Amino acid sequence: MRCGCFTRVSSQLLSLTYGREMKKLMEVFKPDVVIFHYPNPFAAHYLMKYKDRDFKLVLYWHLDIVKQKVLKYFFNRQTKTLLERANQIIATSHNYIGGSPYLSKYKTKCMVIPNCINEERLKVTDEIRRRAEQLRQENKIICFGIGRHIPYKGFEYLIEASKYLDDRFRIFIGGQGELTEKLKKQAVGDKKIVFLGQLSDEELISYYSGLDVLGGLM
Repeated sequence: MRCGCFTRVSSQLLSLTYGREMKKLMEVFKPDVVIFHYPNPFAAHYLMKYKDRDFKLVLYWHLDIVKQKVLKYFFNRQTKTLLERANQIIATSHNYIGGSPYLSKYKTKCMVIPNCINEERLKVTDEIRRRAEQLRQENKIICFGIGRHIPYKGFEYLIEASKYLDDRFRIFIGGQGELTEKLKKQAVGDKKIVFLGQLSDEELISYYSGLDVLGGLM
């Protein structure tokens, strides 16, 4: 089920229909298990209306709220309520559990499911080797950055750093996002930087195979 969003505030999408759809699910479907992806304060507001219902809550913890220096304090109570209500909390590493000021207080509820990849997508074929070799024929130091073009990925710093590099380097930037046009304007006049747009799996592995320096990830 998808709900339309009318605006975004501090990376948080807001919807006029989400609360109504949540109510339908909880009242009609009556789930035995709810898996909630954190952080999402807007959705958490509606979920916590049903916190006294008889369902198991699995809290999939992606990251602490750190960027919003002021707003994060307004969500402290909500975050604590979620953690208290959760039957199980999933994190991506033991280091993250120990280093998070939130998760470290609820270690007994936490379990680790590492970030995973599909190894089949990473197979290097003869065609990929050929493309990688073509990249190297320029005899440049190849830097490759890939990911959504959004603020916290830091592509603007990669472009700024290029100003201090000489022509021995070539910087390829893959992906797209809300900042794509702004990043392209920032890079105007810098012939070292090449924007690649969206890449197929074969193209992506070709750049992985031919690079010297890897930048921001998805």
